Amino acid sequence: MNGINTLNALSLKDFRIVLIKERSLNQDVYTSCIDAGYPEIIARLIAGRKDVFNKNIFEFSLDAIQPAMTMAGVPTAVDRIVKAIYNDETILIFTDYDVDGCTSMAIRCIFCYTNI
Repeated sequence: MNGINTLNALSLKDFRIVLIKERSLNQDVYTSCIDAGYPEIIARLIAGRKDVFNKNIFEFSLDAIQPAMTMAGVPTAVDRIVKAIYNDETILIFTDYDVDGCTSMAIRCIFCYTNI
């Protein structure tokens, strides 16, 4: 099936409702952001995603980049990818559809096709 034919073949039972859940804010991080002079909307975004305030969160230099293995879930993901490669399993690469998602998809695909 392609584009329109696929869409026409779907019924309402194929769709599900996704509710947007508001993130709880870490009040210490929120207060630290406000005290550091960040706009309220930025303080809310950071406080909804971080447990600790890092004053260098918007420092855009190579020195500010943290090692990938320090990111939540990365060691587990690496182990799973290695296992899939050794077991000759199919690996699905899934990203969101925005600039960084498309870019990361391209980088991952190029890496997989040239190194595995």
